[in-house]
Amino acid sequence: MSALAALADSLRALDEDGLTAVLVRRPDAVRGLPPADLDELAERLSHPRLIVHALTDVTLPHLQLLQAACSLPVAARTTGRLAALLGTAEARIDPLLDDLAASALLVRNGDRIVLPDTTDDVFGDPLALGRPLAEQLPSHPVDQLRRQQRVLGLTSGTRRAEVVESLLAFFADPANLTRVLDQAPPQVRDWLHDSTQTTSEWLDDPDDYRRTREALLWLQEHGLVVADRYSYFPELSAELVLALRGPDWHAPFTPDPPPTHAPRTTTASGSVGLLQFAPDLLEVVDRVNRAPVPLVKSGGVGVRELTKLAKACAADEVTVRLALELAVAAGILDADRGRLGAGEQFASWRAASPARQVVTVVQAWWTLGYAPTESVDEDGKAQRPLSRRGAHCGGCVAARRALLDTLAEHGPLLLDELAALTCWRRPLIHVLAQDDARPLASVAHEAGLLGVINGPALTDLGRALLADDPDAMQASVEEQLPATAERATFGSDLTAFVAGTPGATVTTLLDSAADRESRGGAVTWRFSPGSVRRALDEGSSGERLTEALASVAETGLPQPLRYLIKDVARRHGSLRLSPATSVIRGDDPALLAEAAADRRLAKHGLRLLAPTVLAADVEVPALLQALRDAGYLPVLDTPAHDSHDGDGTDDVAAALQRPGRTADTWSADARSAVPARPEQDLREVARALLAGSGPARAASLTARTLSALAPQLAGGGVRLLAHAIDTRGRVGIDYLAGSGARSTRVIAGPELAGPVLVAWCELRDAERVFTLSRIESVYAAD
Repeated sequence: MSALAALADSLRALDEDGLTAVLVRRPDAVRGLPPADLDELAERLSHPRLIVHALTDVTLPHLQLLQAACSLPVAARTTGRLAALLGTAEARIDPLLDDLAASALLVRNGDRIVLPDTTDDVFGDPLALGRPLAEQLPSHPVDQLRRQQRVLGLTSGTRRAEVVESLLAFFADPANLTRVLDQAPPQVRDWLHDSTQTTSEWLDDPDDYRRTREALLWLQEHGLVVADRYSYFPELSAELVLALRGPDWHAPFTPDPPPTHAPRTTTASGSVGLLQFAPDLLEVVDRVNRAPVPLVKSGGVGVRELTKLAKACAADEVTVRLALELAVAAGILDADRGRLGAGEQFASWRAASPARQVVTVVQAWWTLGYAPTESVDEDGKAQRPLSRRGAHCGGCVAARRALLDTLAEHGPLLLDELAALTCWRRPLIHVLAQDDARPLASVAHEAGLLGVINGPALTDLGRALLADDPDAMQASVEEQLPATAERATFGSDLTAFVAGTPGATVTTLLDSAADRESRGGAVTWRFSPGSVRRALDEGSSGERLTEALASVAETGLPQPLRYLIKDVARRHGSLRLSPATSVIRGDDPALLAEAAADRRLAKHGLRLLAPTVLAADVEVPALLQALRDAGYLPVLDTPAHDSHDGDGTDDVAAALQRPGRTADTWSADARSAVPARPEQDLREVARALLAGSGPARAASLTARTLSALAPQLAGGGVRLLAHAIDTRGRVGIDYLAGSGARSTRVIAGPELAGPVLVAWCELRDAERVFTLSRIESVYAAD
């Protein structure tokens, strides 16, 4: 019986409560289009992506047990062999096996353990044992297998299946391997115990090369390895490696959590970090709103701009990076068209209370698909802020929840103990490369800045976040942050002082006309000719600025400030710049004046800048034709001609743009077309599956087309993809590119166009074309 059939049979053996419990643990298996029956449910539960997702919720001993079971040959996957491999008693692993079975990650048939076939794809070579013989032998020539059979003294059968079966039975007993290895010369045994060298190293050193060849030839002559027809060096089997490690070697198994010692601080209602981060967040967002930040061509905020912004806001770069990432994730800021500026939610967010502002960014942090303060990637390269927008790392998301869950369950902990315990409870969370020395330090720092934790303890805000209670979150933040102040005190030294947290109105006004000098519990601004000029540049006048400042002043405006505003306003605009798309020059002032007054040219915005210079609002080619149509005899000036006959980038981009399919509108359409997934009643789904009344398997026209064009997809995958096409929904795919690279994509609003899919790729944040024959599997997207 196949592993998939065994899983389906185990699901059929469950009652309604049991199957509901499985679905509660694995809700991703019924996301999107519900499975038609228990066979399709088993197929979905066995998908590698869904297995990995389920493993993010298991502890280290669960993961170690599953890895060890995966390393055993299929025929040897029994409770006794697994306990022996782990060096523990069967009673110790029984509860862990039951937990994994309850999550449909394995099936228990008496003493036997059945793993989904796809588990091998998930773990690969978990214990560095190499491939078992069951995977190696079928590919070897039968004459070599017969020779190995004779060397080992085996006599059963001569057909390939019989020979393979006899060899597997022999090597399944470690005592047989040990008996043969005892005959090995000392130099062979020495090499076997030091066989972790790579082939390239063997070839680089002649002595190691000879030593390796001699050892492998002896092993081959005594039937312990079989030479592969395509490899110069035979491959050691998992059975042989286990025998070499000896009976005292055991697979890693850590059933007990690491010890912890609670620090003196046992409670935390508020956070010091939040008191500093909240005003820094406001200043970063306000400054970007006033002066948008250019983005580098490859995406993200460059190092120079990040340093400049951090210096202007008097904040460290980690704080600025966190503020930018969360503001963009929440829609407060927008990084598009080569610049970072105000987003759609800026106005409403800025007008909200400080508590509401904080809750918004905390919720964005909780669901962000990557680590916002990650500054160095796995390869040691610098990571720019906003360069990973759209990425989704389940391990990063799980790290935040695991950290808070650990504190909620075990109470206050020091960082090192907290990290060790969290990694034991959730070993598959993502530990950033920059945190190798102190795991989870970046996550803990982010949580501290946002007020979710305070030192070693979980705060009230953190508890409310875990409980998904926005009202409790806002109440907690309101207790921590001081009340907003909408009045300022102005000094004769051209400063303005606001005690407490400045409100949106006074902040916007003072930021527009003055420069911040201090931050914290009280904020100070200083006026200067340059800061006042900035306010006038934004459209204000001297009188309106004076009146606005007076409206927020506690005791009126001092005379030096009034004089400064009046003096700057008097000189403001002495020089004026006028935009012009094209320019007309001539030696006859009367002719230029005539053209400027010509009604036939009025729509082109002609205006005199000087007696011999006209400015226009249209491009040179259009203006040239308009002047000729009006009876004038213009010529194209060489500098103007050169400046407008460039590389034609805009024309080429327009020609390549699909009609009605700009990136922005396609993205918006694709995302809005995805229906919100209602919360499913998992018990109702379980009841329908057990009763055999799930969705009909009758294939739609789309499904039949997909089956013909993508025969490599399983039936459940075809139904999921067809459902996504018919409903313009979202679905995950494993895709093999033409280059041979494999990737996982979540696509939205897919459209079937012959042998390809046209869809919005959330990984690339752009429209992409996917060849159906290269889609290896389909799964429901989160």
